Amino acid sequence: MSESSTTDTKTSILDAAEMLFVEKGFDGTSLRSVVAKADVNIAAVHYHFGSKESLIQAVLARRLEPINRERLERLAALRESNGKGELQLEDVLRALFEPALRLAGGGEPGSNNIVRLIGRIFSEPSHALQLFLKDRFRDVFENYTSAFREILTELPDLDFYWRIHFMLGAMCHTLCDRERPVILSGGVCDVESQHEVLEQLVAFVAGGLRAQSTGGK
Repeated sequence: MSESSTTDTKTSILDAAEMLFVEKGFDGTSLRSVVAKADVNIAAVHYHFGSKESLIQAVLARRLEPINRERLERLAALRESNGKGELQLEDVLRALFEPALRLAGGGEPGSNNIVRLIGRIFSEPSHALQLFLKDRFRDVFENYTSAFREILTELPDLDFYWRIHFMLGAMCHTLCDRERPVILSGGVCDVESQHEVLEQLVAFVAGGLRAQSTGGK
């Protein structure tokens, strides 16, 4: 089998699996249904991915890795441009949020799928999947958490980590529920404007991160 045909087969399997995971969920998708949709034999799936769990991980990695790579590159660029100066909270938040928001709303191939896959991750949590995601996001989480800690030096750990948790929740909710702002506002909110979504999210999260400490209560 040529390298080109091998790549095409692998891509066909990934595309088919992604669509089925979006439509039916991770638990509801069988390898047999992936084989049928990709029009390949089961041996091809086992050859390229080995198991359903590995296939799920490959589908997620294909969509998440470019986002996380850009996040790390943007944070590194901020540090380089600032030299010894202090990082600015809003700049770091934009570097974290914008790659995901742009992909989710950019109309690029697979852009709608990544949003729905994120929704599946939260609606169908599994221990193995959570461990995989923890590993894939480790560099991003550690680098950005370090950056936020440098900025929010006076915030006690208790408040800091709760707010990081809420920040991630706000980002994921914004990605996964694009209709709600339109319904709540009667059309005032423009979810098609990536700039509007980004700046509103940055302002909201920055305000929460900077809020007065609860004093550990």
